[in-house]
Amino acid sequence: MGKPLQSQNKADRLKLVALLKQKNAFSYRKSVPFIAGRLHVSRYTIYKYLGELSNQQEETQDDK
Repeated sequence: MGKPLQSQNKADRLKLVALLKQKNAFSYRKSVPFIAGRLHVSRYTIYKYLGELSNQQEETQDDK
């Protein structure tokens, strides 16, 4: 993404989580705690980002 993890804002982290979801990184056991630790955020934050991404996907499917 080009920036150090500590200086990334929410939009940057959300893009990274979207990329990881696209690559099926969350299908592995204990992936959420691992990714949360690497991004220096809580597990709750990762689950919140995943929820936001799901909501965005539902909205785009409803528009079609």
